[in-house]
Amino acid sequence: MFSQTLGGNASFSFLKLPNSAQQSALGGINISTFNKDVANAWANPALLNADMSKQISTSYNAFLAGINQLGLVTGIDTKWKKITVGGGIQFLDYGTIMQTDAAGNNLGYFKAADYTAQLMASADYKDHFRLGVALKFIQSHYGQYRASGIGVDIGITFYDTSKGLQAALLVKNIGTQFTTYEPNGIKEELPFDLQAGISYAFRNMPLQVSLTAQQLHRSISIGNEQAGTGGSLVVENNNFFGKLGSHFLLSAQYRIANALEWYAGYNFLRGRDLNISNGPNAFNGFSTGFGLLFKKFTVHYGTGFYQKNMYHHFSVNFFL
Repeated sequence: MFSQTLGGNASFSFLKLPNSAQQSALGGINISTFNKDVANAWANPALLNADMSKQISTSYNAFLAGINQLGLVTGIDTKWKKITVGGGIQFLDYGTIMQTDAAGNNLGYFKAADYTAQLMASADYKDHFRLGVALKFIQSHYGQYRASGIGVDIGITFYDTSKGLQAALLVKNIGTQFTTYEPNGIKEELPFDLQAGISYAFRNMPLQVSLTAQQLHRSISIGNEQAGTGGSLVVENNNFFGKLGSHFLLSAQYRIANALEWYAGYNFLRGRDLNISNGPNAFNGFSTGFGLLFKKFTVHYGTGFYQKNMYHHFSVNFFL
């Protein structure tokens, strides 16, 4: 765990983006939510269950700067030892980009894209526990520069439906590169993350609230001053204690009517990172959205705020 990237220099950073509109509306990360949306299994494979069988989730995100994000997730109940399997893809198209030399001369244009394909499986473990694992193949194309890799997510959930409680622990993006952007280059690390979450659904009102923690592994790192004389592990008080709040996300789901849900979230880390002096910071870190729930399909919308800009994430789930 401690060998993974503690800063912001990991490759394949697109793996940190939410893959569905509901995840976007809940702050970008939610690994413990109660519902039947198969797209949530992409965020945590331990959420995959038999209720998500024969469901297809499609998504489209008109992201910032003209970037288009496409996704598809599905699940199938195998009927064997309560094992559910699933899979999906996520694709980001950055469009056509001008290539220039150091003097700014136009050398033509190139295309850039990222994608990942993911296989998932989950099963019950004793009472109230479910284990899940996801295997992902990752690839990036930036003109002549290409890289590929493999990653694994491992999750566990505890659920007690009678009390409306669900908790989760997830180790995300364990893996390595197969090929590097430069031939025979140094292999870069994946955006490793250690996440935990808890959700509570109230009995007497149609409200569910969630608390999610991200980047928990970053509380311990190698001290820069000691790195040249043995690299001792030290606790960064300024990061762990002074900025503890930036590890958390708060979110809520409210059922307004039988076919309508409202979502809202606040990502403390995103809010802090996007704040700029003399800029419109009021809504940084906030996200919201809604869901239209019908018998044969559902429609979700999610958006987030980046200074004065917003993105628009849509998902449609089909029940076969």
